[in-house]
Amino acid sequence: MGIDMSGNEKGFSLVEVMIAVMVLAIAFLSMYQMQAMAVRGNETGNQVTIATMLAQDKMEEIRNTNYDDVTNLNFPAENYGMVPNFPQFRREVAVTENGRVKTVRVTVLWKVVRTFRVSVDTLLTQ
Repeated sequence: MGIDMSGNEKGFSLVEVMIAVMVLAIAFLSMYQMQAMAVRGNETGNQVTIATMLAQDKMEEIRNTNYDDVTNLNFPAENYGMVPNFPQFRREVAVTENGRVKTVRVTVLWKVVRTFRVSVDTLLTQ
């Protein structure tokens, strides 16, 4: 019962196993970070879609209003918590008049880590 030192041993050494585990750990960590970035990107895309819908809804309301009634006073800002079913969003309407043409801008804002915004513009004439 002696020890065979001929070098014909089959299998992996502890160092080889540790290196393989380190390589796999780095690969899994990279995949986890990519997954987290994809989830954040999807959430941002969802919020942009909702904000665009909210801006278009307000713009339709303005288009269905009598031309003379389209003023900043008749469409005040809706602060956070005031937009029905979407308390994390805020809406602002800006109306500027140049002769017989009104430029209307609806801006929707929301905060995650920083403030994001979506704006929709249109021109109205009599």
